[in-house]
Amino acid sequence: METYNIFNSDDDIERFISSKSDTLTTKIFDVHKGQSNVTIIISVDDIKKIAGTFSYYSFIQDKKERFYITGIKNLQKKTNFLQLYIQHCEKQINDEEYENELTKHPENYVIDIKEIEDVNDVVLLSKIIDKIDVNMTLDEASEMFSIDTRCIRKSFNQLAE
Repeated sequence: METYNIFNSDDDIERFISSKSDTLTTKIFDVHKGQSNVTIIISVDDIKKIAGTFSYYSFIQDKKERFYITGIKNLQKKTNFLQLYIQHCEKQINDEEYENELTKHPENYVIDIKEIEDVNDVVLLSKIIDKIDVNMTLDEASEMFSIDTRCIRKSFNQLAE
């Protein structure tokens, strides 16, 4: 059962159901749409079963929160690195101290870049960036949210198809 789908509207729910109808060995019997969730009931050999309840609002909110937290943490890492770099440039610390700090505490300075979890995440990220109201390059968005630029491009291409 899939639990990682973004449902922003009834159209998204209908597209999900349509896309799964061909791949399921069972048939979707009914869909109950609540304010914040969708319960999908399937029929297996004429026996009705609940396939799952998907809370699309809380799921999206959780993802947004993770992206916000990642963005803030990465901004802090970038600030930490710039402060360390300035200390090095101004000779407040020597080469050895600079390298030692980076080596011993990479978690304070290094931004980990990961693969995107779900192609729909780029849509969510686009909405977040729109709310931030700052023009970002693809590389800046990648760095801010720890997502590989190739994955972002690939996801946009998949969504465009």
